[in-house]
Amino acid sequence: MARFFRKYLSSDHIFPSPAIGVALLIAWATLGCGPGGVSSGAGAPLDPEAMETRLTDVFTEPEAYKRTILLAAVLERMDLENAPAAGRALKRSELLAGKYELDAILSKWTALDARGAMDWAAGRTGTQARDGMAQVIFSWTALDGGKGAVEFLGTIPPEKERYRVVRNNIIKGLAASADGDWETANQLLAGISDLDNRQYLLLQMSLGLIRRDQQLGLLKDWVLSIPNDAESGMKTSAFTVALDLYSRVNVQSAAEWYDGLGLQPYKVDDTVFALGGPYVLKAPDEGFRWILAQPPSATRDSALRDAAYLLMKKQPATAFDFLREKVKEPEMAPAVFALAHFTASQWPEESLEWSLRIPHAGERKKSVSLAWKTLLARDKPAAKAWLEANGEHLSDDQFKEFNTLVQGRKR
Repeated sequence: MARFFRKYLSSDHIFPSPAIGVALLIAWATLGCGPGGVSSGAGAPLDPEAMETRLTDVFTEPEAYKRTILLAAVLERMDLENAPAAGRALKRSELLAGKYELDAILSKWTALDARGAMDWAAGRTGTQARDGMAQVIFSWTALDGGKGAVEFLGTIPPEKERYRVVRNNIIKGLAASADGDWETANQLLAGISDLDNRQYLLLQMSLGLIRRDQQLGLLKDWVLSIPNDAESGMKTSAFTVALDLYSRVNVQSAAEWYDGLGLQPYKVDDTVFALGGPYVLKAPDEGFRWILAQPPSATRDSALRDAAYLLMKKQPATAFDFLREKVKEPEMAPAVFALAHFTASQWPEESLEWSLRIPHAGERKKSVSLAWKTLLARDKPAAKAWLEANGEHLSDDQFKEFNTLVQGRKR
């Protein structure tokens, strides 16, 4: 689960409507200046014809930063009367107007007339219809806490694609709204059967709350508001997202929050690793100590192993020497498999030593097999000598398999 969130954290899905240079744009629009100090014409509202013409011209500007500045200046002059003309400009320039321009225009239009903006989006087709409705619903929800958008959702059959678009953007909008109803968000999230989609929306909800409160108080409050018995382990999923994001801000504070919650039913699956993994990357010894301080469980054992994998993958120059000493501690036994597996290709004889110390029989057999066959391919006499010296530690079937291979006979 934690891996799922990392994938989305490194993708373009997180910020569907980036605000490029907002402070600068507001300043330019207020001063009535465009690039290089040229007047952008900010002032009284434009008549509808001028609005359509100005926006059509904006869409033809090839330079993104200039286009953004010009767009901001025009949107300063949008009002109830000329907003529909902006819609006509979008329709007329569908091939030139990108998602950023669409989102900005509909965000302003929704603030002026949510129903009018929704009617425009509902009347479009293709990409403009989907992206337009998504933005209108998001902005509408952020403005009124979801009252109008939730009512609109009730008019759409659940099997329709439009229902999914509206529902998802209500959830995102509730995170952005000061009047957002978390109970409504939780109910909508719990009703999503596509768990991958739900995980993505949990991430979007979390990021929206962090934008509003970078101290993460809102995020923590929202996670704890989710019922423990929510569908399909939703609270565990949300808690895992929160831990992963919190650890990126302040891993020590995240650990204090986790520990302060005590024993909870949602502290399962990847929750220890979601925090322990980043903690180990930041401070390996302290991070492993934190993981080991958690109650003994399969969750803790998995976190130890996965954190060791993560450390060797991200910091190989220092990880091997550190782990060679660290895994000698008895409580670090679950991490031995990771060390044995990672060393098998480069140092098979060392890997075999670690492999024999793996407590889980199935993992031990798998690790021994990988390391010994690597050694056999490189140094047959060494592999034979190892088998003669350590055959007693192998199961009967594994010993027979290795003996057949070292003799050069086909199985």
